[in-house]
Amino acid sequence: VTRDYQGAFNQVKQSVNTTAESLTQIVGEIRNIVALANKGDFNTKMDLNGKAGYTKELSELLNQLSDTVDTAFGDTIQVAQALEQGDLTQVVTRNYEGAFDQVKQALNNTVAKLSQVIGEVNAAATNIASASEQVSSTAQSISQATSEQAASVEETSASVEQMSASINQNTDNAKVTDGMASQAAKEAVEGGAAVKETVTAMKSIAGKIGIVDDIAYQTNLLALNAAIEAARAGEHGKGFAVVAAEVRKLAERSQVAAQEISELAGGSVDKAESAGKLLDAIVPAIGKTSGLVQEIAAASTEQSSGVGQINTAMTQLNSITQQNASASEELAATAEEMSSQATQLQEVMSFFHVGGSGHVRAATVSPKAAGKPKAAANHVAAPTPATKKSAPNEASFVRF
Repeated sequence: VTRDYQGAFNQVKQSVNTTAESLTQIVGEIRNIVALANKGDFNTKMDLNGKAGYTKELSELLNQLSDTVDTAFGDTIQVAQALEQGDLTQVVTRNYEGAFDQVKQALNNTVAKLSQVIGEVNAAATNIASASEQVSSTAQSISQATSEQAASVEETSASVEQMSASINQNTDNAKVTDGMASQAAKEAVEGGAAVKETVTAMKSIAGKIGIVDDIAYQTNLLALNAAIEAARAGEHGKGFAVVAAEVRKLAERSQVAAQEISELAGGSVDKAESAGKLLDAIVPAIGKTSGLVQEIAAASTEQSSGVGQINTAMTQLNSITQQNASASEELAATAEEMSSQATQLQEVMSFFHVGGSGHVRAATVSPKAAGKPKAAANHVAAPTPATKKSAPNEASFVRF
């Protein structure tokens, strides 16, 4: 109002102009605060100096709203920055209402869930590291034992091959011995037959020698008779007597020789018969020996077959053992790699701090320390709780 008035009209004019100026000023301050708030700056407050009545109370209410938002954002930023540093021990502990409380609960629940999950991941990583170390140790032990077993199997396989060669040699020797025994039995039978024929011939010779002995005896008698007749003849029989004497001597010598030959032939027959009996006894023994040698050869053949199967099995066992040794080494390498990865996982998860007891602590750092943007403030009022205020006191308003 610019016109000049007097008296009560002038008072009304002054009151209206003062109210308009106050409203213009407070609206300007509110625009400034809202503009800064839109930019994320809640530090600037309404200046309470020179204000009274509804303008002061409106300013206080706006300052309280700014403080509440500033504090809520400060707590949220503090917890978020702690999360950024891997600190899961901080939560929002201030009491809020409405959307602020929803943000608080969601943030605290997120921190709690992350803390739980990371704790479980840490425990799992520790268990994996421990288990992988045990697996690696066990795999190395198995690998060493398998290598030793492989060496033993190779030695056993070599021994079995040597034994197989010895058995094959024994089999060949047994076959040769069997052939020799069969040949000896055949020759013994033939020798026995020859001895029997020899005995028969010796007996025949002995019989013929008996005839010679008889002839010598008769010749001796005839020579004796001739000597007697020569003696009777006297001088005419002397020559005949000499011949008769010589014939008699020859007959006696022939008889002695025939007796000696007869005795020798008899002894030879006895020896030949003994040799025949021995050969007859040897033939069954040789046959039995041949049978035993054949059994030995058959047993050696079976042993050779069995040893061949054992050798094949040992070869397969050696191959399997080598495969097991290779698999054990691969398992040990895999376990070591898993242990290394588990250690790396533990190192990565060590970035997060969840607290030794699993509890979290409240965010106590002030919103300014949390990295809030700073702006020049006309007036910074002391933070006050965001509580509900009563309606403005209308008594302080200028009444018209």
